[in-house]
Amino acid sequence: MFISVRARPPLPCPPSREIVWGCPAFWPGWLLGTDVKAIAFACPYKGRSGLHRLSAKESRVAARGPVGFTSRQVSLVLFERSPMVNILCIGDVVGTVGCQFLRAKLPALKKMKGVDLVVCNGENSADGNGVTQASVQYLLDSGVDVVTTGNHSFRRRESYDLYHECPTLLRPANFPAAAPGKGLCTVDLGRVQVAVVNLIGTVYLESQRCPFETLAALLRTPGLPRLCVVDFHAEATGEKRAMGFFADGKVTALFGTHTHVQTADEALLPHSTGYITDVGMTGVIDSVLGVKPEIIIKKLTTKMPARFDLAKGPCHMDCILFTADEKTGLCTGVERLSLV
Repeated sequence: MFISVRARPPLPCPPSREIVWGCPAFWPGWLLGTDVKAIAFACPYKGRSGLHRLSAKESRVAARGPVGFTSRQVSLVLFERSPMVNILCIGDVVGTVGCQFLRAKLPALKKMKGVDLVVCNGENSADGNGVTQASVQYLLDSGVDVVTTGNHSFRRRESYDLYHECPTLLRPANFPAAAPGKGLCTVDLGRVQVAVVNLIGTVYLESQRCPFETLAALLRTPGLPRLCVVDFHAEATGEKRAMGFFADGKVTALFGTHTHVQTADEALLPHSTGYITDVGMTGVIDSVLGVKPEIIIKKLTTKMPARFDLAKGPCHMDCILFTADEKTGLCTGVERLSLV
């Protein structure tokens, strides 16, 4: 089962050199968006022959698809559109069962949505919290490009060296400088580069350096790509919302992690930064944040320590797809997804 919710229609984008031929009788669905502009037509059309540039009015008609032009009027229409980058961000992966479900679902989703880059929060990917070399490698081998973390980054001592050895494994950038690893990496997609930033909140979590000041400093990094995605691992909704507006227009997209519950507030912010308060979780549906419900209930009712054993059963993968203009670095579309 595939559930998709789109925040709002894509915004208009300036045209680029990408050229596409389309026959109105078989108009591709993606060709009907506002980021596509019809610029020329091939006859037969009004008794003229050859390739002709459309007038502004004719271009608007062509953009409506087969309703505007029929195959008897125009054999082919020449289009140009802005080159887009699709960035998929996946919610906290919980345990082996979550990793396995991600591997089962991600390849088909990437193909269906034309995903260029996958960012996944993996701080719970090892059974019992934290990351291990095996869990990180499993995610990377499954099609993930960048693994982010959060307050469980250093739960396992054996993972310390991994943060130095794996260039696409991040820990929050506002951790102390002496902590292993880094909070920023750049992924080269060939035609374009994308920066990924990992931050952690300070409300209801262990005190760290100010995430707002940290992000502002990172955005001054020389040579930072226009495309920049931020994983803000935070507890408080207010802190996440504030960070979203703070980053609006400065980064391509900002998505929240940590609470394991997907929010329904995905949006394009006023200055074209994609946003969601929390992208959700990849793990067992009938669980309390991936843990067996009876264990959490007992802990809350008795106030006694308990070992958090992971639940088993049907899973879901919560994620969000940001579509961005690679020329401007701004977000043009936000689509919230949940695969079960």
